[in-house]
Amino acid sequence: IRIFCLSAATYPKRNGTVDYFVRARREYDRLLEDYCARKENCTFINQSQWDMFYATPEDKENNIVRTDIFADDQTHLNQAGYDLYKEYFKEFLDEYL
Repeated sequence: IRIFCLSAATYPKRNGTVDYFVRARREYDRLLEDYCARKENCTFINQSQWDMFYATPEDKENNIVRTDIFADDQTHLNQAGYDLYKEYFKEFLDEYL
C-alpha cells in the first residue's frame, strides 16, 4: 500500500507574509517530507511547489498564490481551484495506477 502525504495548503490570506502560520506550515511540511523520505511506501506531495497555483515564477518565489482559484473568503478553493487539483492529481497519480 502506498501512502501519499499532502503538504499544508497555502492561500491568498497569507500572500507574501512570513508570519507564525507560514513558519509553522513550513515546519510541518519539512517534518512530513522527512517522514516520507524514511518510509519506502510513502510519497510526500508538496503543493506549494505546484506552478499552477502561481501567476508568475516571482509570485511562487514570494509565496503569492493566485486569487482567482479561491472563494471570496480567500481560504477555500472555488470550482476552478478544485479543477486544478483534479488535473494535478490525475497527472501525478497516473504513474502509480
